[in-house]
This record gives sequence, C-alpha cells and structure tokens, in this order.
Amino acid sequence: MKTNSNLAKILLAKATERTPEEVPGDAAVDNWDAWDSLSHMRLILAMESHLGRELPPEAVVEIGSLEDIGRYL
Repeated sequence: MKTNSNLAKILLAKATERTPEEVPGDAAVDNWDAWDSLSHMRLILAMESHLGRELPPEAVVEIGSLEDIGRYL
C-alpha cells in the first residue's frame, strides 16, 4: 500500500503533468512554478476522486503544499 506522502506525490505529479520523480519533496504553490491554478484544480479533483467525496471549500484553499496533500489523504 502506498503511503500518504507517496500518493500525494503521485496525485500532484498527475495534476502538474510531471512524473513523481520531478515533484520536489518540498513542492508548494509558492515555490514550484508547475503548480499553477489549473493544476491545483486538477489536484483537487484527483483528491476528491480518490477519497470518494468532495473536499470542503476551506480545504481547497488551505492545500498549498505536498505536506498538506498528504495530511488530507
């Protein structure tokens, strides 16, 4: 079974159209150019699909780093 951090990296890689190896361990909205508004929405949709439920609006806004993704998963 994948850990939350591995899954977070995989989901973010798909959302940013990168490979998991290209996703920096400290990836965040404010320090990785590949994470733009469109990829953020793709990420949220991927997370919701994985979780089988919608994320609350405050979560959509609060998720801004790879660590945040892992916490929500």
